[in-house]
Parts: sequence; C-alpha cells; structure tokens
Amino acid sequence: MVFSDRLLRTLEYEFKDVTAMRLRCVSDLDALDDVSKLATDLIIFDEPSMETYLRTRPALDPVYSGAGKVLAYSSAQAGRVLRQQLAGSSDEHTLRFLPMKSSLDAWFAALRLLLLGEAFVPAELLTRQNPISAGAETGTSPVPGQADETAEKTPPPSALPNLTVREVEVLGLLATGMANKTIAEQLGLSEHTVKLHVHHIFGKLKVHNRVSATNWFLSHGQTLDRLQGR
Repeated sequence: MVFSDRLLRTLEYEFKDVTAMRLRCVSDLDALDDVSKLATDLIIFDEPSMETYLRTRPALDPVYSGAGKVLAYSSAQAGRVLRQQLAGSSDEHTLRFLPMKSSLDAWFAALRLLLLGEAFVPAELLTRQNPISAGAETGTSPVPGQADETAEKTPPPSALPNLTVREVEVLGLLATGMANKTIAEQLGLSEHTVKLHVHHIFGKLKVHNRVSATNWFLSHGQTLDRLQGR
C-alpha cells in the first residue's frame, strides 16, 4: 500500500491537528458523512486512483471542489506524463504533487506546504519531454511509471548556489518547519547565529521567506548531497 498504517500514524503524530483517513477508492469519498466531507482540506491520490479521479471528477460531490488534489507519485516519469496530459486544461494549475521516494523529513516539509495551499511542484517534474519522441528510437512510447534516467539527472554542481555545509544543515531543518530557536538548540548554535545563517541562505537562494526557501530545498533535494560533500 502506498499509504501504510505506520505512515498514517506518523503523519498524525507530526501534524497534531490533522486526521488522516485512508479510503479504498475514489467512489468512497461520496460515502463519507457530511462532517468529514466539509472538513477535508487535502485529497492525496496514488497513481491508479488519480487516473480514476480525472475520469470521474464531474460526478464527485461538489463539496470537495475546494479541497486540494495531490498526486502521490513514486515515479517521476508518471508525474511528468500527468503534467503533460493536463497542459492547457483547467486542472493544470490546481493539481499538486507529493514525491513518495523523498526522505521522511522532506516528505513532511512538502506535505506541510500542500496543507498551507502552496502549489508545490518538485523540480524533477519540470523537465520538458515529449513522451512520443522519447521512444522514437525504439519504436515504443513511455507509459506512466516508466523510468527515464536521462530526464532524472540532477543539474551540475555549478548550477547550485554557494551554500556552506552549515547553511545546508540550517536549510534542511528550516524546511521541516523548525523555528530558529529549535534549530539553534539542535545544532548547538546561538539563535543569533542561526538568524544570520537564515539571512545568508535567503540571499543566496534569492528568496524572501521560509516558504520559498522550503520550496527550493524540496525541489533540489537530490543535489544537496553534493553540497554536503564539498
């Protein structure tokens, strides 16, 4: 199962004011009681149920129109194909994405942004690729879930901002939602020093707030390992 019992328990422990409910299929949404329907802020679909939702969404209870719709994907190719299919449609700018192969801290950070209504899209899904031309040489066409090693290559280290190892550590903790005081306690620094690191991070990333910095962190998770090893 994409959403295991353990993952749901961990989610509710991390987000004290969130109740996670796992359903078997999209049609079960209509069977929920009115209180649950009205309280729903986010609906996270796995890849098969997302396909079902896109086919049947006109029949879904209108009360869910304001709830965020998210694809929890394991294959970046599946996410890219879905974005290409929705290009130009009314769903293009409303569907969001949650990478299931991220580390738990990064996954929680992404989910926190989604719960806040941020339209987070991981950088690995922003690669422009034609599904037909991708299989031209072999005579086959990629399908959702099929890996594309070329498209998933990370950008060269030269494309990254010149963050120090300590700034990467601070950024990673900041992206989990930690306050400066908590970051300071965890790293054994003064709160003033952490504030300086955060200020430098914002400048190097060319962002103005913690949400934007978290977005950058989640979009470049694969390349941060290179920064840590410098």
